[in-house]
This record gives sequence, C-alpha cells and structure tokens, in this order.
Amino acid sequence: MPYAVPKTPVSPNIRLGADGKYSLDGGINLSFQETALPYSQSPYLLNVNADDRGTLKKRQGQTYLDTSLGSGGVNGITVYKNKIIKAWSTFLYSENLDGTSPVQIYSGLANSKAFFFIFNGLLYMLNGTNYIQYDGTTVQNVVPYIPQITISRKPDGSQSTLNEPMNLLTGQFIDSFSSDNTATYKLSFQNLISIDEVKVNGSVVSTGITLNTTAGTVVFTSAPATSSPNNVTIKATVSSNDKMQILNCTIGKEFSSRMFLTGNPNYPNKLWKTGLAGDFSNQANYFPASGLSSFDSVSGVDQAMVNFVQQYDKLIYLKEKSTFITYADVQSDGTTGFPISYLNSNIGCDMPGSVQVINNNPVWCNTYGGLYMMVSTTVLGEKNIIQISANINGLPERPGLLQETLTDLKNCSSFDDGKKYYLCVGSKVYVWDYS
Repeated sequence: MPYAVPKTPVSPNIRLGADGKYSLDGGINLSFQETALPYSQSPYLLNVNADDRGTLKKRQGQTYLDTSLGSGGVNGITVYKNKIIKAWSTFLYSENLDGTSPVQIYSGLANSKAFFFIFNGLLYMLNGTNYIQYDGTTVQNVVPYIPQITISRKPDGSQSTLNEPMNLLTGQFIDSFSSDNTATYKLSFQNLISIDEVKVNGSVVSTGITLNTTAGTVVFTSAPATSSPNNVTIKATVSSNDKMQILNCTIGKEFSSRMFLTGNPNYPNKLWKTGLAGDFSNQANYFPASGLSSFDSVSGVDQAMVNFVQQYDKLIYLKEKSTFITYADVQSDGTTGFPISYLNSNIGCDMPGSVQVINNNPVWCNTYGGLYMMVSTTVLGEKNIIQISANINGLPERPGLLQETLTDLKNCSSFDDGKKYYLCVGSKVYVWDYS
C-alpha cells in the first residue's frame, strides 16, 4: 500500500555568518519589535563585536593598568611627552604608558573634574579652580601675561594710544609714557592695590619717587628729561576678580593659534579666547578682556555653550539646541576676527562628553535625538546634520539610548579607537562600528 516518505526535518536555527548570507552587519535595533527585525539585525548584541564580514565575536575584555593611588579617583587623564598624566583626587601624577611607576608631581589641586590641553608645547590643566602648566619637568601655576595697555602716553595721562586689553587672569598692567620733563605720571586707574615697578630708559627706579595708589600717580623728585618715546614704563595692579571667568571654565579647544574656552557655569552661554601676547610667546596665559564672546543676541541666555569641535578650517560651536560655525578671518591690518554664523538652529549638543571626529566628520549626541553627524558646513542647510542613531534610541517598550537617565546622558564619555566609536552612558557602552 502507498506510504508517505517522511520529510527531512528543518532546523529552526539559522547559521549566521557562515557564508555571509546572514551576517549581522545591520547591528543592533531597538526601534522595532524583535519579530520584525531582518536577519542582519539583532535586538541584543550584548558583549559581542562584528568582524569585517559581520560575523560575531566575543568582545575584548579589559585590563586594569594600575592600582589605587589612594582615596578619591581619576578626575582627568591625558598623555604628554610619552607619559600618562593623571589628576587623581587632589594630586597630579606622571606614570609610564603601561600604567606603572606613578610619580606624584603636584599636590593641592581641587578635587574636581579636570581637563587637559596642550598649547604651544606646554600641557595645561583646568578644573574649575586651578590653572596649572607642565613642561615635562616643572608643574606650576600659570603665570599671567602682563599687558601693556597704553603706549605713547603723556605724563598727565592724555593722548595715550590703546595697545593691549587687560588680561582677565590678572589685575596687573603696564602704562608706557613718553617723558617731557614732567614730574607727575598719572596711570590708567585709581585706587590701585599696588604700584609694582617703575622703569626709566629700561632701568628700574626704586628711590626718588613717591607712589600714590589712591590717586594712581607716581611723582619723581627729579623729573625724567625728554627722551625717546615710551621711555617710562610703570607696572601696577588693580583689584580684579575676572580670573574666575577663566578658572571656572571646563571645556577648551585650540583653533587658529588660539585657545577657546567655555563651560563656566556662571556664564553658561559665553566663551573666551586667548590673545597673542606682546612677546608673541603664544602661551595660554593671556585672555584679553575683549576676547569674550556672547550668544545673547542670537540664541538667548537659555542655551548653554556645551563644547567645540573642529572640521578642517572651521570651528563648530555646540550649544544645547543649536549649532554655530566660525573661521579665522585675517584682516588687511593683520588682525584676526572670528565671525559667527548659524549652522543649524534646531540641532545642538547637551552631552559634551560625546563629541568626537569620525572620518573627518564631527559627531555628537543630545538627549532629545541621540547621535548626530555633521556632513556639511553649508550655513543653515536643512541636511547639514543627520541623525545616525535611530536604531538604538529605543522605545518605551524597548528601552534604548534615550531612555537612560538625563544625568547619565549628560555625564557621558566617549572615545574612538579608529574603527569604532564608544559612547559610555551610565553602566552601558554603546558601540558604533563605522568601519
């Protein structure tokens, strides 16, 4: 009698990556129901990485490079002159690149988050309180540049030429006079803290002078004779709390031979930039009072400046919900301006630790849209910034990146290893394999 030939049972499992047919090059997807995902995507992908063919491999582990240096923890870390420089608690350490042989090189820091930057060969560190520099041998507080604020000044203070703005880092200044047989020299300010140095024809004068800090004058017993222009210089100090505008900054970026700073919680929508000091040392010890920029007129005080990122010859200003662009505009007189234009009036960054440059394209995150990439510097172009994290932003029923707490999102950190972008939020790390 006829009979049925049993069919070969079909396995419900699919072998992924065996011939490239079912590789997971689509990555993780948290924006759809699990049953609706194509074979190239996964709803989980925990602790695995895909290789160049999309085949899954267990992710690499981690190795601790050092033991504890005592109470507290790492507030900031960088590499300088083939050494790891680490702000730990209230101390600064230098150690080998393999994390061994830490040596304490400074103490007395505020125990707060720090950031490092290298400018003109020197390493600088700001942590909201301290501003120090390191040359590989000596760590010291940054010594502010003392600007020569006026030149060709007459002894009575008239007909002076403005030369350099005051330095926000110090109340010290220099007035430069051209002598004319007058005994009394009037400085730019009254009610001074001190008159620190008087020079005539390059030599310090310490006798035969009367200093009046209240009136802001220096009186010579014997008036200097008429000589070459700017032959009398007087250094003095006026009361100033402006240095906290700089010391409270927490974010910086070098651009066009200047250092740009922001992140001062007392001035959330403002940024500062260094000036070219009179000795052209170009160190980060001169922040002219005229170097303050504010976005009040274009975006309101309700949006904080969050970070900077550079693309080619442009510097991108990232605010919480908008993006601006600037460039170095060299004038015919040799001065440099930095005109500001809107890049995008709707997309910004409120996760400062997310900023990286991937294949020459800036990327960053915000708490309302996830991860974005800047693909064009066309001013106010609708497609100059694109979202690239739609698959992992998540849904209420399938939580993803944007369901993390606001605190964890805003305190995120990130790094790029040349093949993958790592975004660390709370206890999770999201990995974008862009290669």
